[in-house]
Amino acid sequence: SDKIIRVGYIDNNELPKYYQMADIQCAPSLYEEAAGLIVIEGMLSGLPLVITNSGGMVEYANTDCAVIIDKADDILEKSDRHELINALTNAIEDLYLHPERREKMSKFGKEYGKQFSPERFYNEFIDAVLS
Repeated sequence: SDKIIRVGYIDNNELPKYYQMADIQCAPSLYEEAAGLIVIEGMLSGLPLVITNSGGMVEYANTDCAVIIDKADDILEKSDRHELINALTNAIEDLYLHPERREKMSKFGKEYGKQFSPERFYNEFIDAVLS
């Protein structure tokens, strides 16, 4: 408990400061995320990711920059989610124990995340509208 600090609301402009203080980013969504931009932000900040296989998060990240936890539907239906909690705990501990893996994932994510630029999204949107 002395390692966790609750900070409350953080303005989006302040988020990069917090990303730079972190060693990994854990974003375990239980529900389908349409486009989890948190994953792109984490990659571009050089953070190895721990995510669940939820919607758009797995469309952006891959196993070169993320540990992807299966959030099977039967886990979600249980009031007890110990399997998911154990999988997340194991992934975080594994990254903690393997700094060389974190470094490799960090480098890959920083480079891989560059393809998700606002310019690219804008151009693809315009292309879709004009098609």
